[in-house]
Amino acid sequence: MKTHYEWLFLVDSKSSSGLGHINRCLNLANELLKGQGRIIFVLNSYIHKTSEFFSRNGFHSVLLDDFTIETYSIDCFICDSYYIDSKVEEIAQNSKFSIQIYDYGECHNFFDVIFAPFHNHQPLKKKNLEFLNGVEYSLVTKYENYRKGITIKPKVQIILLTFGAIDKKENTLYVLKILQSIDYRGIVLIAIPSSSNQIKTIKDALKYFNFTVEFIFDKERVIELFKNTDLIIGSGGLGLLERLCYGIPSISLISSTNQKAQVLGASLAKTTVAINSIGAIDDHHLRKELLHVIKDYAYRKEMSINAMKYIDGRGPARLAKFLRKRLDKCAE
Repeated sequence: MKTHYEWLFLVDSKSSSGLGHINRCLNLANELLKGQGRIIFVLNSYIHKTSEFFSRNGFHSVLLDDFTIETYSIDCFICDSYYIDSKVEEIAQNSKFSIQIYDYGECHNFFDVIFAPFHNHQPLKKKNLEFLNGVEYSLVTKYENYRKGITIKPKVQIILLTFGAIDKKENTLYVLKILQSIDYRGIVLIAIPSSSNQIKTIKDALKYFNFTVEFIFDKERVIELFKNTDLIIGSGGLGLLERLCYGIPSISLISSTNQKAQVLGASLAKTTVAINSIGAIDDHHLRKELLHVIKDYAYRKEMSINAMKYIDGRGPARLAKFLRKRLDKCAE
């Protein structure tokens, strides 16, 4: 039986995609590294200093335009991209096993498996496609050293805002204004890239707020801030999974269509409060939910317990085990 596998990831790294695709694939790659093998990341763009980022994490990376299939002997192809063309299809067909990570768009029948953890009802079923579903496969890793010391306090004193690397809808500034309207008087931490063009606008508005605002720039792991955070307000995506995994009460704004199934599923499980922000946000609804979460300690505590049961941080290990089994079967 073969033990040394070659794993190839294709990951969206365009400026419009943020860092969610990269980080969730890194969680899986780190799990795969526990076995023998080699991991290569193929990127459709070099932004966010991605080349240095992957090198620092011990992985080789190459641009899709420079990638040649003949250079590699691919055992497993893992595709986490919305930009799928004939070259991607060629890679899939020349791999022993291939899997598409799906949360939005089209499922392609040239992949062996469609991995869609938050689409249990499979609305885009196609003949001869195998689906792998279930939130237990969510690609978020729990680091126990961060989990220790996290407790739900009776009073909300520190709120963390985290809307990813892009925040096209400027939800950070919007939520600050909502917090001011409910007379919040605690501390607000803003996790934001230092390159964000919103920083000046936010700083110019600080004089209108009666609470303290602190900027947290370029944190690779926002979870480092969780220990002292009482409430998180942020978008869906990997950030939502991280705060659920660590049991931090949260309000989650659906800021793009690909986040909808994930956020609504988490809300139905009573692990977060969902707010639809794809169109115009209902200000009254957000204020009402904010006041409820801030004032109701028992509600936040229950949300925390539900969240840690819902996302346990072992998803990458489960998916890695699934992939190794399939490759072992291919090798028989």
